[in-house]
Amino acid sequence: MMQTSTLNPSGRIVWLDFIRALSCFMVIVVHSTDCFWYMIGEGNYFWNNLISSGMRSCVPLFVMVSSYLLVPLPDDMKPGTFYKRRFMRIFIPFAIWSVLYAVLPYLWGEFDGERVRHELNILSTNFSYYSLHLWFMYMLFGVYLIMPVISPWLKTVSKQFERGFLVVWFLTTFYHYLKVARGDLFGECAWNEFTPFWYVSGYIGYVVLAHYIRTYVDWSLRKTLLVGIPLFAVGYAATLLIFDHFASTSDNWVDWERGWRFCTFNVVMMTTGAFLMLKKVRFRSVKVSWLVSDIGKMSFAIYLMHMLVLRAVDKVLGPMIDSIPGQIFSVAIVTFIICYGISKALSYLPGSKYLIG
Repeated sequence: MMQTSTLNPSGRIVWLDFIRALSCFMVIVVHSTDCFWYMIGEGNYFWNNLISSGMRSCVPLFVMVSSYLLVPLPDDMKPGTFYKRRFMRIFIPFAIWSVLYAVLPYLWGEFDGERVRHELNILSTNFSYYSLHLWFMYMLFGVYLIMPVISPWLKTVSKQFERGFLVVWFLTTFYHYLKVARGDLFGECAWNEFTPFWYVSGYIGYVVLAHYIRTYVDWSLRKTLLVGIPLFAVGYAATLLIFDHFASTSDNWVDWERGWRFCTFNVVMMTTGAFLMLKKVRFRSVKVSWLVSDIGKMSFAIYLMHMLVLRAVDKVLGPMIDSIPGQIFSVAIVTFIICYGISKALSYLPGSKYLIG
């Protein structure tokens, strides 16, 4: 980590682009472990746990990057303008790639006509089975919807009150584990799923956390590491132990992934520690900072397309590598590079914003 200017010649904040690129790569690593899920059923889940648990901050980091730049909204920006800009930028590429995931497998014989119709029908209400990773987009739409609502509050709230909100939000991140032990909690019942803490839980906490760090946290590198490293390490250790517990006591994959949920206390700790430390990343080389920013700009497109590429890469590269971690990271790296190349090529096409955002 090297301390130089945070901006590259194009005016982009390089460390934010670095987090975008890193988050996208982490997502691909997680999905590269999917081919080894059978090992969990056999009780051999060491590598899945060690690697995938370490990547769980991928989604929250991306939410925080977006929030760091977007909230609060500028005084001269109307909510309607914000919605138009954000949703036009992400909804059209999302819709196009959703259709491509339903149609393209037909071209190489993986889908028949009936399966294509089934996949397209699902898209009217949800993501399809072949594009599971696009669950993220629905969450992101919700985050964008709430940003203009909380922006006036963030402009006027005191530091102490904002910190108090974050404390309450952090307490809600224990909810998934309390529910396992106690069942329905805090007024939950068959006719009401909205607990007292429903409205201060979930991804909104990452939005506020990003604003708090941007506004109030300007620490030295030493203090950042003294706080960031223990936060990440404790969160990572907790994630490992929680996964190990559920994988060894349950046959249900939903239980296995309980500790991997993005709004759990352990993932919040990992994300906070990682974001604080990554905020200190600087690059001395202009060429390197340009490349990092360019990858960051393409990260949305890389994310949208990567599952199509990853499956093909794994079929070719997977059998050639005996080491499980070697296979996981090799598939992820090659997939990432190919997707970046495709995204870069698409960026030169007229109307490319409708494909890559």
